[in-house]
Amino acid sequence: MTLKRNRHYELINHTADLGVRLRGKTLNELFVNAAKALMELLVTFDPSESGQALPLTVSGDDTTDLLVRWLGEILYLFEGDSLLVTDVVIENMTPIRVDALLWTLPLNETSHEFITDIKAVTYHRANVIAKEDYWEACVIFDV
Repeated sequence: MTLKRNRHYELINHTADLGVRLRGKTLNELFVNAAKALMELLVTFDPSESGQALPLTVSGDDTTDLLVRWLGEILYLFEGDSLLVTDVVIENMTPIRVDALLWTLPLNETSHEFITDIKAVTYHRANVIAKEDYWEACVIFDV
């Protein structure tokens, strides 16, 4: 597999699954970048498309659990409610809770092309680490 590089995330090789290494200057930015990376892996869309605001609150046992649950909720919006998340504003964040406003669009199968069928966000190799001047995370998706 060829690594797809972006300034906020990169794909990592993982047998039978899809791994992503994420980065952000702050924990808030890491979570925003994680949501955007997930959407970019799922479907093509014009990020300038505007939509409706949807509040989302997620809690976890620790920051890694919070990231996995966060991405799981966003994946559910896509799979269960047929909503694309086009932008994210973190309103409040702690290491175990995130309150955000998601900008969403209804999935349109004629104008949005499916890229990857992601079934679940897994805990396998998941981690969130504070580096010297940025945050980094790794997440594996079941495809």
